[in-house]
Amino acid sequence: GHYQCRVSNTIDTVTSEPASLDVMFAPECRGPKNQTVSVTASEEVKLECVVESNPAPTDFLWRVNSTRGIQELEPSSYSVRGRSSTLVYRPDDHEHDQDQYGVVFCQGKNRLGTQETPCMFLITPAGPPDEPLSCSLVNQSATSLGVSCVPGHDGGLSQTFLAT
Repeated sequence: GHYQCRVSNTIDTVTSEPASLDVMFAPECRGPKNQTVSVTASEEVKLECVVESNPAPTDFLWRVNSTRGIQELEPSSYSVRGRSSTLVYRPDDHEHDQDQYGVVFCQGKNRLGTQETPCMFLITPAGPPDEPLSCSLVNQSATSLGVSCVPGHDGGLSQTFLAT
């Protein structure tokens, strides 16, 4: 932004010419720092890591922390576009093995340093949805009726509703 300096004494007040100040900082998460993502073992999910920084990020680091330990991902496994990096994540296909779930971390880097607090994605197994709640009849005629319900927890997957 543009800044000016103003000084005063008993005789006068003087203001400097505007000067442009460019505040630089290392990357920080834009939006929620912690996100929970539910996925089935065979499903792919896109994790998008978006950061704010000045100057723009030059690189990103992705790590997966599971019961198998911390694994740093190769740059070929994710894409970078400006202030955003996207990782297509797919849990391992091990039946009844919870090791494929864990925490995925993303950190941006620029010439001032690496992001101090990483963006975090908690990967959890998707499950069955809860039943709808508080269903009530809202409109009824000779040929149709309307029902309103509050959806239960979606289990981490998209839902569709069918009245029978």
